[in-house]
Amino acid sequence: MFSVMAITGMIFSPIGEKLLLRELLIFSATFKLIQEESAVAQAASYGIDAQTFVLIGVIQLISVIVFIIPRTGLLGTLLLAAYLGGALVTRLLHDEALTSPVLLQALLWITAAVRFPELRQRLFAPKKTRFHNPRNDFEGGPKRFP
Repeated sequence: MFSVMAITGMIFSPIGEKLLLRELLIFSATFKLIQEESAVAQAASYGIDAQTFVLIGVIQLISVIVFIIPRTGLLGTLLLAAYLGGALVTRLLHDEALTSPVLLQALLWITAAVRFPELRQRLFAPKKTRFHNPRNDFEGGPKRFP
């Protein structure tokens, strides 16, 4: 039997975060693509017809696939961030709880920061205050040309 610490460790490891996020988003896309009854009813309450709901599922599934592939993972992160932003706005417009899109968005960015060191470097590295010009290292300052 798993302990709480073991489960927490699995979820918050880089592989666990990616797997959890991937599974949640694929599960959600599958409901859209197979036209699950309760999901279609909820979409209809937002004013989304069944055909558009399938298209949203296809977009979500493509975004997840792009996210899973290591070479295109950063692009997938941006696509999923935009997708989840749309889900957040939809919930805002209909006065519903924002918990699930906000948590998924947070999990997405945590996973991306762990998975892509270049993104983490750009987001969290200290900013350089001044451009270093090696020509200024010589005596007399920068060289002036006539």
